[in-house]
Amino acid sequence: MGRAILVIGRLKARGPLVNLPVALLIGPDVPIARVPDPAGDRAMARRTIRRALRLQGLGRHDAAERLELAKRDFFAISDLLADKLFLFCDEPRGADASVGAFVIAALAKATVAPLREAAESRPNLVAYGERILERFFPAG
Repeated sequence: MGRAILVIGRLKARGPLVNLPVALLIGPDVPIARVPDPAGDRAMARRTIRRALRLQGLGRHDAAERLELAKRDFFAISDLLADKLFLFCDEPRGADASVGAFVIAALAKATVAPLREAAESRPNLVAYGERILERFFPAG
């Protein structure tokens, strides 16, 4: 098994029901099923997360609509990148840290195939993800 990171914190949002302890085990070979459930009540956690997703808007779309929105976002990022090394210039900025993380996640082998295929269909997006990885997470 590769390296993994345990992130412990609290999921907080406005309202009394969204203040849950959370633990995430992040790594390339970490199956989701083995992540401990520190909240204790998985059903309550799911309801709370669904409610939060609905309130912020993403939960109002079905899976096909969410996929289409994500594809459009990646195509827009690709168009913005064009032939630049990073989003706004030849050096990475704060936006590259955020957008780069989403691009890397979309290109990961564990990602839903249609989303990964959409990201892989844009060569400049694939190159951008590789640049972000090389720059901030050098191998070895």
